[in-house]
Amino acid sequence: ANTPTQQFSVYNLGDATSIFQNPGKAKGQLVVKGGELEYNQDGKVVFTVKPTDIQEIAPNVFFGLSTGTFHIILNSGKTYNFVSSSLTPADTNSIIESLRSALK
Repeated sequence: ANTPTQQFSVYNLGDATSIFQNPGKAKGQLVVKGGELEYNQDGKVVFTVKPTDIQEIAPNVFFGLSTGTFHIILNSGKTYNFVSSSLTPADTNSIIESLRSALK
């Protein structure tokens, strides 16, 4: 299946603990191409993974409330936290849905 490349503009929030502080937000791109997920930041590829390398893509929920951010946990144990570059929860949710459906 030759699916079109999907690209999402996000901020990388680093470790989960820094979500509620104000991290020096690094802007990057989550790109789905050829069935793989790639994350680019500052013109460099941070990671490229196959769906089988991904443990979870899910919203970050804190005491039952969505934080408007989400995480990608890789089977390697690494966790990346992101938020849509628009900073709107609706956009963040649509990125989660798009990534989940594209990486089934």
